[in-house]
Amino acid sequence: MIDADNIIATIESDPSRFDEHVGDLQTILESGETDARRSVAQLLGDVAEVDPQIGTRHPELLELAFDDENNIVRGLAVHAVAIITETAPEAGTAFVPHLATALADEELAGSAPISGIRTLGAIDRETNTSVSEADEALAALLRDAPVDVRETVAINLDDTVKAAPQEFPAMLRAFVGVLDDPRSMTRLRAAETLTTVAYEDVEALHDVDEVLAGLKKLRSDDDLSADRVEKMINITEVGAGYVEE
Repeated sequence: MIDADNIIATIESDPSRFDEHVGDLQTILESGETDARRSVAQLLGDVAEVDPQIGTRHPELLELAFDDENNIVRGLAVHAVAIITETAPEAGTAFVPHLATALADEELAGSAPISGIRTLGAIDRETNTSVSEADEALAALLRDAPVDVRETVAINLDDTVKAAPQEFPAMLRAFVGVLDDPRSMTRLRAAETLTTVAYEDVEALHDVDEVLAGLKKLRSDDDLSADRVEKMINITEVGAGYVEE
């Protein structure tokens, strides 16, 4: 029987020994008790702090953690990839599909959703890998998640959508829905994104008139600059072909 506690303690005291115990760690993730699997998933993040390339050398370990039946283990996998991506963005690109699946998981708890969102944003900014696979999951978060999660999506993925609007149809629709979000930053980022897309690629929008109606409601928004709102309305009307530039 594998002594999970001893193996984990050994690696924690000397992360350079991680590779020699990969087989045992995989066995624990495949068939160990829940507490042991959680400990290994936490260990992956701890080791990634000093050796972010473990995700490249041993992706099977993180894949097992992402597929675990326990939502805490899955959340720890998200955090581990976030740590990897922070210092080695290219090493995190292989896990975009896993992050997309994790963010669609309603059981994903704690700070894991926010961590996953920020990681996708970082991958988009720092690498050439598309994160469009997460379009539906991110849109669902914009529609249904708590306000802090919605704001995190808006702040971290607005430029992503502006740069490739045709790849994010679900998010574009969801941005329309948060033009009346309780948080002013979410409203602003949504408005700016939709305005940019209307001007540069209006055909990517499902309904430009719906966008305009939402923007015009922002005229009564005390938290946003009235001049800024009017400018966004004008730019959107130009993009829609309703007025000349």
